[in-house]
Amino acid sequence: MKRLVFFTSSFFICFLAAYFYNRFTTKTNVVLEVNRFEQELFSINEDNIAAKTAGWQEVFGSFNEIFTTQIIRISDQDTLGYYNALLAF
Repeated sequence: MKRLVFFTSSFFICFLAAYFYNRFTTKTNVVLEVNRFEQELFSINEDNIAAKTAGWQEVFGSFNEIFTTQIIRISDQDTLGYYNALLAF
């Protein structure tokens, strides 16, 4: 009976050791893409502001809305005041 308990516990310990070793040493490939909002922001001028800002929602997601409402504090993104605030920023 002692041998059965010894082998069962040994097997269980080896199984746990192999499981945790594999879990913490497995490498996962992560694809990370950095979208630089400030580069887009500082590249706008009076000629290209409408074209540049039109695609920001797709590229930057909700960050453009947060930037508009929280940083430059304008409620609507499609007004002349919005474009003027971006150019002044």
